[in-house]
Amino acid sequence: MTTDLRELLKEARRRFTYDPITGTFTRRIRITNRKRGTQAGYLDPLNNCFTIQIEGKRYSSHRLAWLMYYGTWPPVEIDHVNGNRRDNRIFNLRLATRSQNTMNTKRSARNKSGYKGVCWEAARKKWAAHIRINGKHQHLGYFDNPRIAHAAYCIAANKLFGEFANHG
Repeated sequence: MTTDLRELLKEARRRFTYDPITGTFTRRIRITNRKRGTQAGYLDPLNNCFTIQIEGKRYSSHRLAWLMYYGTWPPVEIDHVNGNRRDNRIFNLRLATRSQNTMNTKRSARNKSGYKGVCWEAARKKWAAHIRINGKHQHLGYFDNPRIAHAAYCIAANKLFGEFANHG
């Protein structure tokens, strides 16, 4: 562990306690107008996750949780198993590649088919199933029914992403 990480861990532990069961950070010391014993961090509206500031630098609380629990900085991304970026309980956090982390997302609000990985192809008058693999779009086929297209998507997602597959 580099000196910078050791110092960050030391300072984080001096300032906060992390409860791995609830996923919350509590202040150990009074900092400016923030009282000892109160919940630390704020919800960042840009990425919808809690952020904690140490020495003027902002850290995502899930990455700090990993550091404080395991004593190492996460080498890759942190995925929230249940998809809730506000839930920093340690059993809800796991290491993930960018592709795995992206797979564990819900259906986009802009999706009109009602199924993740499925869209209507007007030219063919069929439902198309697609999946992204390492940032590349892969076509899975055309189907008469959106549920069947979604089933094709789910099979591919399970095969490619295993525990990271999110069908929602």
